[in-house]
Amino acid sequence: MAHPKRDKRQSGALRKVKKKIVTWRFFSRSMAIALTVFALYAIADTLILNQKIEKERSDTVAAAQSDDSNKRQAAEGKDEKDVSDDAIARYKVAPELPRIIHINAIGVKARVLQMGVNVDGSMQAPINVFDTGWYTGSVRPGQKGASIIVGYVSGPTRHGIFEKLSQLKNGDSITIENGAGNIFNYQVVASETVKLENVDMNKFMRPANGVDEGLNLMTCAGKWINSGSTMDHRLMVYAKRTP
Repeated sequence: MAHPKRDKRQSGALRKVKKKIVTWRFFSRSMAIALTVFALYAIADTLILNQKIEKERSDTVAAAQSDDSNKRQAAEGKDEKDVSDDAIARYKVAPELPRIIHINAIGVKARVLQMGVNVDGSMQAPINVFDTGWYTGSVRPGQKGASIIVGYVSGPTRHGIFEKLSQLKNGDSITIENGAGNIFNYQVVASETVKLENVDMNKFMRPANGVDEGLNLMTCAGKWINSGSTMDHRLMVYAKRTP
């Protein structure tokens, strides 16, 4: 038979042990919750910091790109150095892209560079007045639609690659060679000179006379506008693809 005092002592000790266990469990759970909350906070804080860093990086890149684009636009048509036949021969592009334009009737043989859109929404133009530019928002030669190529009639002190574009007549031939060496032949079907403010880009972006495959050329014409650093008219030549 157990001694009453000993049972009391054992019961008291047991209660103390149980109390310590309960306390320890509570402490452990509290620590686990605290650690979880801290971990979640750390993750959230890291995500916020990463987002802030990414935004700052994106803003910096966008500002740099905008600055570069503005500098590029300011340089358009300013380079009047001759582009040698060797430079034209060595010029390479992707197989499906236009590489060289030939217009024998007016003595044109030039590189066709790729042009996008400036920050102000205007179509980009080549920096060198002896290059031409294919608008990348238009179709490639051989596709249905109109390929758009622009060039300069003049630079600050010299005539440009499209100096004699106004002399083209209906029936004159234009040839485009792509990066794979394939030849695409076109024939002039129409031309027009319009005031700058009256240029219909929707019309210019489409083939003339309802043909499936066209090539449309554009250059400046008319008088110089000092305030706008451009000319007051645009000359547009429309051609259709021929066999």
